[in-house]
Amino acid sequence: LIGNGLLEELGELIKPLCGTSPAVVVTDENVWSCHGARFSASLAGAGIACSAVVNPPGEESKSLNALAGLYGEFARLSLPRSGFVIAFGGGVTGDLGGFAAATWMRGVRFIQAPTTLLAQVDSSVGGKTAVNLPQGKNMVGAFYQPETVVIDPSALLTLPPREVRSGMAEVIKYGAIRSADFFGELCRIGELRGAEGLAGSEEASRIIHECCRIKSGIVERDERDFGERALLNFGHTFGHAIEASAGFGANAYRHGEAVAFGMVIASSIGEAMELTAPGAAAPTRSETARASPSTRVSIPARALIPASVASTSSEPAKFSTRPPPASAAHITAL
Repeated sequence: LIGNGLLEELGELIKPLCGTSPAVVVTDENVWSCHGARFSASLAGAGIACSAVVNPPGEESKSLNALAGLYGEFARLSLPRSGFVIAFGGGVTGDLGGFAAATWMRGVRFIQAPTTLLAQVDSSVGGKTAVNLPQGKNMVGAFYQPETVVIDPSALLTLPPREVRSGMAEVIKYGAIRSADFFGELCRIGELRGAEGLAGSEEASRIIHECCRIKSGIVERDERDFGERALLNFGHTFGHAIEASAGFGANAYRHGEAVAFGMVIASSIGEAMELTAPGAAAPTRSETARASPSTRVSIPARALIPASVASTSSEPAKFSTRPPPASAAHITAL
């Protein structure tokens, strides 16, 4: 479900699914301070009993420690197997809340209510849930589909510009892997508004819908990531490696920023190895620059190889450890 104002209607929209079952909302401090009152009023108006577990924002909350804390809260709140988990926030919240739902009492139902661009176009769709380990991103997780996904594009208006730009990397990915026309449209919008200009624009709902349409079609044909779904990992093998190498702290790269770099690295190395059509890397580099941060972390290319192999977005049997071209000996200031 995609539409402006759906947050106010959330309670009535999910009531047919929840019925009288209790629910626990998993969220973070930033989202709850911006939207918690509206969220609570919507569910209360629909007669849905809901308790909130509010985590610190950021990738550091996507951890085994945070997961254990979430289980503890579920136990304290006596969340039954008939209950619901509602993941209300960005990609970290969706991944953490979804994995907790997949494993609590061997699985309780859950709903995604994403509030960031990255979560609305990508992480809330497809059923991938996970937490990170120090060794790599998304190393412990499960495929677990939500009962429904409710997307309110107006929530993007409360995001810092950097978060919107980060989410645009995933939007660009869909054009790169599936539709030259869509990619061209994104280039035109980016030139007109800048990446952060998508929030509040008349194109937002349509672009989010197109991304979800592309992803859901691929996931329906390859839910467990053994074939076609690998297309959705474009930029993610190197992107996850960049995140792991740079660290998951508050000053680290956002996920979309790392994916933007990852798409440039993958397409550039593909060209150098004559696996990608000549000239393919240039438009990718140009468009993803809109999603890139103003600061850089310098990471030796060879440091990325172990993390890339460990990434859940790579297939070890097919991953080549051939040395990168000399021009990629040090990944910095892409």
